[in-house]
Amino acid sequence: MGVDASGDCADSSQCSMECEFSRNDQFAASILGVGTTVYRVFGGASELNSRYWALENPQAIPGYRSLMGIPGSNSGKYIATGQLTGNSDAYTSIAEPAEAGQTGGGTQVEVEDPATGVQINSVVTGDMGPVEIPVLIEP
Repeated sequence: MGVDASGDCADSSQCSMECEFSRNDQFAASILGVGTTVYRVFGGASELNSRYWALENPQAIPGYRSLMGIPGSNSGKYIATGQLTGNSDAYTSIAEPAEAGQTGGGTQVEVEDPATGVQINSVVTGDMGPVEIPVLIEP
């Protein structure tokens, strides 16, 4: 099973979602293992149990909202940390910009069924609001 150098299934008799994902989005998805730590920024119109998570801690990456294409309807009030359970397929893909001015390009994790695929370990109040404008403090 897997994707060969041309982006096609190496063995079409065993073609998995990994191959389909690669053909459709031209991105060789990696299948993530049980226990992989994932993070989710949510709040406002964005709920905790959603398909899109990330491998990187959002509080450690400047410009995270832009990199991950997080829309303004997501207040970013909360950050959840969890682990993949293996009860649902999880694949990586490249985040697309959700709004003008965002860069996208971050690695996101798509969990087919987040209610069973992610064990939530913690939810903290985050400061990932929609505005990421640095404030200069003059002496």
